[in-house]
Amino acid sequence: MFPPPLPRKPKTGGSIAWILLKFGFVGGLGIFLNQYVLFVLTGLYGVYFLFSAILSSQAAVFINFALNNFLVFRSRETAGGLVRKALLFNAVSSSDLLLRIPLLFGLTTALGVPYLWSNLASIFLTFGGRFLLSEKKIWAKRPTTGSNLPR
Repeated sequence: MFPPPLPRKPKTGGSIAWILLKFGFVGGLGIFLNQYVLFVLTGLYGVYFLFSAILSSQAAVFINFALNNFLVFRSRETAGGLVRKALLFNAVSSSDLLLRIPLLFGLTTALGVPYLWSNLASIFLTFGGRFLLSEKKIWAKRPTTGSNLPR
């Protein structure tokens, strides 16, 4: 008697503000892990703080990629596979170290800021760039197929 319900469109992940909030939450977890590994390596084992910062950053990158891929950007249909996204994410995060390590070194050695605080400052100062690259390049939305294109 009644027509069947129309199929629902899958969620697209929400607004850019919601995605930014989720990205920031995942980043917060990554910061906690980064700081923890940095403290353990440098504070407990005496590893030089810049070397520890690189290792702790890579630990956080691994976890952040997994959480971003499966929580933040899970509804996005993107070009390329999981390996491509993982490599791009690692490349962005590793190139981020080119800015963060000099900041960390300068704040800690020149200004006397404790290494854990310097690390936090360097992470926060580069957050926006990491988000933009993740949003626009790594998990970029696929272009729509020809149905919506002007004729």
